[in-house]
Amino acid sequence: KLDRLPINFKKSSRRLISNQEWININRLILNNNEITIREIIKSLSLKASERTIRKFVNMLGWVRINTKYCQLVSMKNRVVRYHYALMSLYFKDFFEDVIFIDEVTVEIRKNTYKRWYKKDVIEIYRGKVGKARHNPKVHVLAGISRRGASKCVIFEGKLNSSGFQNLFKKTIKNSLTRSFQMIFGEKFYHFKTPPQSPDINPIEMAWNDLKFFLCSQVKPINKEALVEGISDFWSTVTPEYCNKKIDHIFSVLKKIVLLQGKPTEL
Repeated sequence: KLDRLPINFKKSSRRLISNQEWININRLILNNNEITIREIIKSLSLKASERTIRKFVNMLGWVRINTKYCQLVSMKNRVVRYHYALMSLYFKDFFEDVIFIDEVTVEIRKNTYKRWYKKDVIEIYRGKVGKARHNPKVHVLAGISRRGASKCVIFEGKLNSSGFQNLFKKTIKNSLTRSFQMIFGEKFYHFKTPPQSPDINPIEMAWNDLKFFLCSQVKPINKEALVEGISDFWSTVTPEYCNKKIDHIFSVLKKIVLLQGKPTEL
């Protein structure tokens, strides 16, 4: 319980902020951790300046930071993720007979998220880069497995159920299935991974590499260059690359068990 002010706080601040106001400020931030200094002063009718209140809040142990995001996982799906990870580790599944498929939307972006900026150079925009409001974009459907990558299909517009089945036959059945047919024949089963779990699908990491390749190496200026860059990247996806991404699942599964289904950020 807060019942007194810190010893190193200035005497002028002691007169402006009482012991009860100290407690009220702490309660406000506990109830709403996004409240601003102005809102605190307005809610409690404080007489001190914003600078004084900000110092006071810092002495309480609060630090204002930028909001960072991670994948959203509901309580229901945390249980599903936890059971999935336990079963995969228990049965030592190496995903030898699994094809990981997914669809991603890629838009034109010519710059990475971080870039160098020289402080002593005078620039009007101070290192800022212009960004179009509606960039051209395309959709990509592909799959990876222990045996390598499937064909990459690039399309535009919306995709319904029949359209997906046709693209699935073009990408998966006609590229990767020859080696799988020797084991399973013509039968393929849809094995659902837990919802809200992109960290368990290794092709999501391939999509991250694709987007970084486009904005750092290709830097497309039109849709034709974007499609060509996607094809160039996918031609470099080797079986060794696919196995490396699939092997990453095991560290994710262990982290999921440790966190009991919570986001892993891996």
